[in-house]
Amino acid sequence: MHNSKQISHAEIAEKLSGVYNGEIVFSDKVESLSVLVYVEVLSDVVVSVTFSTGDRKHSFSAILSEEQRDVHMIIQKKITEEYILNGVTGFLCKKPNIHGGYISDLQGFYFHILLNHFNGSYLEIYFFGKESHIQAVAV
Repeated sequence: MHNSKQISHAEIAEKLSGVYNGEIVFSDKVESLSVLVYVEVLSDVVVSVTFSTGDRKHSFSAILSEEQRDVHMIIQKKITEEYILNGVTGFLCKKPNIHGGYISDLQGFYFHILLNHFNGSYLEIYFFGKESHIQAVAV
């Protein structure tokens, strides 16, 4: 994600795909956790994001858009047997519907999601990481 000229949707998705090494923060924990996040192209404007924490694997899909040198993600709602996963806005000032993406000035990938469990509890998850030079492998 280093090019400032306008690029096609396919190029946006392809450039965002890869492995990101960073810190994940859970709303119910004090300390962050180092994780690898895998971003895989599903189509020209949709990516799949996957990460594991301990014995738990999480994944979601997101729709991409580009603004100047940044890529924005709108996370698609996902319903599992345990929870409803939604994207959370507010990380970027004056970007009301953005849940994640790539910030070129920081050279990093981020997302903010909310898991609303059917037992009434919830968990917010924040991630920020830099591109890793590890080959992408299925998790």
